[in-house]
Amino acid sequence: LNPFYLIPHLDKSSFFTSINLWENFSWFKLPLGASFFTVVIFITFNYGTLAYFIWQALWRCFRDPKSTMLSKQQSYWLTAYFAVCTLGCVNWKDFVASPYYHWSVLRDSIAFILFLDLWLFLFLIAALIPHRQLLQDWVRYKKSFIDNNSWKRSLVRDLIWGEKSPALVAIALNAIILITPLLLLLVLNFERGINRNNPLFALALAGSLAMVYAALAQFMLFLKNRYRIFWTIATLTALIVLPIIIALLLTANTSDNYFPWFFSVAAPLITLFADSYPISPIQFLFAIFCQLVTVWLLVFKLKQQLDKTEELT
Repeated sequence: LNPFYLIPHLDKSSFFTSINLWENFSWFKLPLGASFFTVVIFITFNYGTLAYFIWQALWRCFRDPKSTMLSKQQSYWLTAYFAVCTLGCVNWKDFVASPYYHWSVLRDSIAFILFLDLWLFLFLIAALIPHRQLLQDWVRYKKSFIDNNSWKRSLVRDLIWGEKSPALVAIALNAIILITPLLLLLVLNFERGINRNNPLFALALAGSLAMVYAALAQFMLFLKNRYRIFWTIATLTALIVLPIIIALLLTANTSDNYFPWFFSVAAPLITLFADSYPISPIQFLFAIFCQLVTVWLLVFKLKQQLDKTEELT
């Protein structure tokens, strides 16, 4: 919600003519737009919550420049709040109560939420993934408990909650937190969907691509290189941009070949809007398999680097 629309007499300006856009605003079918004060309270609470997480990130970086911007626990709270907030802004009146339901309404809502989730994931990758020094400290901590049987039991807990442990498990949990409400939304409207498999394919591709980006970023941030942050940003940018260009070149003369798009950041949206031609489940499963193998290889190489560091310490 843009607070600029709440400024009084803004409709007198030359480029803002629809000042009362908030009047029809509802959140989980709650008519918040019926009262100006409820809209103001909702916006204030929303921006106050986001400002709190930004302040926590700044405070952590100021207190310890080597630490991550957010703890794993804070990331779970941020992701849960973001998931509930965005899910409540969809048109629940048409989804649940209206007999004149259209599949395009649900599809567009999921597309907008996935677009917002992409930016949240990029922020979580930057805010959660520890750098080389933190991982080295974690390896030393791990080595000090190598003879303790309780270490194996606490390893999973440390990967979920630990400050210095690799962030891939936390990224996966955040992906589950974001995808689960969308799955529930699909379940509520599953019988009325035209292409029932496409939204499921889109959510699966979104989750697997997020894990590929996170695994690559974690691996590169552990490299022994002065400019590893720069190389990580450059590599992720190339991984996001180049597959789109390649897919455009490969599908320039055909409109029924979705397979090249499955490896690009646009894969969830392409899958959602694939109405003209059906998506091949075999191609989809092969793309998911390739992405999961990529994640496994990156995790395997990262484990090798961590083992070498453990031997040196």
